[in-house]
Parts: sequence; C-alpha cells; structure tokens
Amino acid sequence: MINIEFETPTESICECCGNVTVRLTRFVYRNGDAHAVYYAQYTSGHSEKRLSGLIGIGEWGEMGTPEERIAFPFQIWTDEKKLQSWSRGRCRFTLQPCNIPRAHTR
Repeated sequence: MINIEFETPTESICECCGNVTVRLTRFVYRNGDAHAVYYAQYTSGHSEKRLSGLIGIGEWGEMGTPEERIAFPFQIWTDEKKLQSWSRGRCRFTLQPCNIPRAHTR
C-alpha cells in the first residue's frame, strides 16, 4: 500500500516578482517503509504559470546512501494553452536522459 505524508506548506516571497511562493514536501511510504520524497513549488501570480518539483526514489533507511537513490526534476505548466499542447503529444516535463530512468529499477 502507498501512503503519502503531507508536511505543512511553507511560504516565502519570490525574489523576481515579490509574489508568494509556496513550497511543498511530501514523503511517500510503501508498505510502511520510506520509499520516495517529492518537493514542489509554485508562485501565485507569477508570469510563468508552472509548478516545479523534484521526485527522489530509493533507499531511505538509516543505512541508505545517496548512491542508492535517484531524483527526477519535473515541471507542470498550469497555463491553459500549455496544457492543451500536452494532448498534441508535446511533453511538458523536464526529464533526465532516457537511459537513466530505464536503468532504474525502483
């Protein structure tokens, strides 16, 4: 079973536009064990309407090391026109090179 632990969002002021930036941290557990973490942030009223984030998957136990984890950055556009382009086959995520995710077994 997958469970997600929702931390309280944090807010700060965007340096480029002065609007509020919201940062989210979410911990993902599989069968009660730490499995992944993801971070996401967006700025309300920002000219670039998108959410940016990072997903980390791997060994999170006390003996886990960074070499046993892998992370993938992503962006999700919330602009209506950008979302419509998704349906025409244009990927709106920032992805790592294809050989890295395929080699990852988690």
